[in-house]
Amino acid sequence: MGRDGCAMPTFVIHELNKLARKVTVSDKTIRVGRDPHCQVVVNGAAVSREHAIFQLDASSSNWFVTNQSQTNPLVVDGGLVPESTWVKEGTEILIGADHLVVFSLTEQSAKTYFAAGRASFLKNRCPQCQWSGMVSALRQDPPCPRCGATGLVGFDTPQHKVVDLQGLDVSTRAMDLDQVRASLKQLHTAKKSHVERVDGWEGGAGRQDLSEATPLVIGRNTTMQLRGFVFGTVDITWNGRRYVVNNHLIFGGLRVNGEPTKSTPVKHGDILEIGSNRLKIVTE
Repeated sequence: MGRDGCAMPTFVIHELNKLARKVTVSDKTIRVGRDPHCQVVVNGAAVSREHAIFQLDASSSNWFVTNQSQTNPLVVDGGLVPESTWVKEGTEILIGADHLVVFSLTEQSAKTYFAAGRASFLKNRCPQCQWSGMVSALRQDPPCPRCGATGLVGFDTPQHKVVDLQGLDVSTRAMDLDQVRASLKQLHTAKKSHVERVDGWEGGAGRQDLSEATPLVIGRNTTMQLRGFVFGTVDITWNGRRYVVNNHLIFGGLRVNGEPTKSTPVKHGDILEIGSNRLKIVTE
């Protein structure tokens, strides 16, 4: 924990053809740029001395980023940001042209974006306006942040960085098209999935996001509460390729698409029946 008991945000920095690195900062105002006095130092021809400032909003406890560069506005989650915008867990910020930074609320959750097989970024250019910069491989056929045109052209072969959670075993390999597609599908599932209640009951949360880093536990006393004669819990965890639902119920059954189960992978559209509770897996 940082100052005042606040969690310390971590920045995972991806640079083309280099290994990812991470920086954890305890301050509530964090400067990013070429200046060595910045808390997060990023070097590059298109990076300003002070390129961006991340700040914690005291009233909402949410973070936002403000662009400081007059020549190279920020690109946040694929969109051009000339001034300020909110950031959250997993937000991707392009700094200059060759550095893509993933914002994480804690050092622990940052492992998601630093772990093996979960980071793939490409250098692209726009044939219409000649904009160039790194783009997350998670974004399929993304529009140009400057002019909005589609059909961005890659500069070279995608490079896939492999780093284990401790950063001890490191290698680099080129990914073929099928591997890129498979990785894209896994990344999309991991980052864009949630569970929603479909039985009409209004008690507890009606929706909860799924996370690679933290299992979602569902029970009588959790955020997404179970009703009726159900005792124990069900959890949904990420196994590196897909989400898996696990039955830890003492009383009451778990069915997935009508079939009783103790543990099974789940995908978009699957219906979880936990006693009289009905939940649905959704990937946006």
